[in-house]
Amino acid sequence: MRAYTFLIIKFLIIHCSEANKENDISSVLKELLSNYEGRFRPNYREIEKPLLLNVSLHINGLSNFRESDMDFDVSMNVKQYWNDKRLAQNKHMSEITLSDEIAKQIWIPDTYIVNQKSIEVLSITDRNKFLRLSPNGDISLSQKINAKLSCDMDLRNFPLDTQYCSINFESYSYNGDEVDVNWKKVQPFTSSKVLKSRKFENTNIEALKSTESFPGASYPKLILKFELKRLLSHYILNHYIPTTFIICLSWISFWINARFEISRTILAVSSFLAILVSSANSYTPEADYVMALDVWNWVCIVFAFTVLIVHAFVVHFHHRSHATKKKDVSRDNPSFEELTIAESVNQSHYRQRIDRISRIAFPILFFIFLIIYSLAYL
Repeated sequence: MRAYTFLIIKFLIIHCSEANKENDISSVLKELLSNYEGRFRPNYREIEKPLLLNVSLHINGLSNFRESDMDFDVSMNVKQYWNDKRLAQNKHMSEITLSDEIAKQIWIPDTYIVNQKSIEVLSITDRNKFLRLSPNGDISLSQKINAKLSCDMDLRNFPLDTQYCSINFESYSYNGDEVDVNWKKVQPFTSSKVLKSRKFENTNIEALKSTESFPGASYPKLILKFELKRLLSHYILNHYIPTTFIICLSWISFWINARFEISRTILAVSSFLAILVSSANSYTPEADYVMALDVWNWVCIVFAFTVLIVHAFVVHFHHRSHATKKKDVSRDNPSFEELTIAESVNQSHYRQRIDRISRIAFPILFFIFLIIYSLAYL
C-alpha cells in the first residue's frame, strides 16, 4: 500500500513539475514576444554589421533527370541557423521548441532556391521538429523540401556525358550588407545514401559561394554543385554493342562468292536496314547541335551503306565477267576468244581484289573510328 502511495505521489510531483515547466516556457515566450517586431531582421539597427545566416543541407535523393526540359527533382532537408538577440533569455536554460504559430510572429529568413521551377515545402506535422530557440538567441529552422530545379545540361557528349547540376540559394530581399548567407562550417551538406538515379551517378559534391550583382546591391549566393556521370550500361547493351555486331555481320558478304549474289544482297541490305532501324529507335534528346550518339549512328550508317556500294561493284564486275564468257561461246573467232578470255579474267580479278581489300580495310577503318570516338568523347 505504501508503495502504491509513493508512486502516486511521485507521479503527481512529476506532473506538476512538467506543468510548471510548460507554464514557465509559455511565460518566457510571452515576455520575449511582448515587444518583439517580426518585420525587422535581427541587428537591423547595426547598419555596418550584417546578420550571419548559415545554411546546411541533407540530400535525400536526386531523381527524374529530364534532358528535354533541362531539369531534375530533389528531395532535401534545409536547415538555417542565425542569432536573434531579441529572443535571448536566461530564465529557461535549455532549448525551446517553437510551434508554427510562434514561428509566424518572429523574423524568418526569406531564403529561396534561385533555379527552382516548382517547389513543395513540407512542414513537419510534429511541432517539436520545426523551430528551435537556444537561451542565447540562436535559432535553427528545419524544412523538408521537394523541388523541381533547372539544370543547364550540355548534351554534346550524350550519352558519354558528365553533367553539372546545382542547388542555388539566395536571400530574396536582403542584400549582402544586410544578411550574409554562408554555408555551415561543419558539414554543410550530408546525404543519407549514395546519390544515384536511373540515369546518373553522383561522383562529387562541392559547396561553393558566389555573389550575384545587381544595380545598387549584391546578393550572396550559395551553390551546392553536383558532378553527375551518366550510367552507360543501358546504352552499351542496347545500342553500341548491337550496332557493332550488325556492322561486323555486314562484312561477311566480303567472304561470300559473287556467284551467290542473292545471299550477298540479302546480307548487305538487311544490315543496312537494321542499322537504320536501330538509329531511328535510339533515344536522343532534342538539341540544336550534334551529339556523340548522332556521330555514332551516322558513321554506322555510312559503313553499312558503303558495304552496299562495294557489293554493287562486285556484282557489276561479276555480271560483266559472265557476259564476256557468253560472248566468247557465241563467236568462233580465235583472236576474239583470246581477248574475251583476258577481259573475263580482268573482271574476275577486279572483283576478287575489291573483296580482299574490303576484308582488311573495313575492320581497320572501323577500329580507327572506335579509337577516335573514344578519345573524343570519353
